[in-house]
Amino acid sequence: VAAASPAGVAPAGPDRIGERLAQTFRSTFGLAASVELGSCVVGSVPRWDSLGHLKLMMEVERSLRVRLPAEQLSKIQSYRDLEQAVRAHLSAL
Repeated sequence: VAAASPAGVAPAGPDRIGERLAQTFRSTFGLAASVELGSCVVGSVPRWDSLGHLKLMMEVERSLRVRLPAEQLSKIQSYRDLEQAVRAHLSAL
């Protein structure tokens, strides 16, 4: 179930979304800055398995102060999917 950001806390502005998302993704999986995130898919990133996926979603929701719909979470299979889902959700708020 989608929920708005916590009361009084605005989500990141559009100019910072990509930066914060990339930082969250890299820190969650311990990836170096040199890793091309656009090529990251489930199974190609160490620890991006079912448990890693849940941890990633929790970290994204925490760092960007969003709550993505549960049905959308299962459709995310790549970094590009994740970025698209987060941007779409934030633009709908």
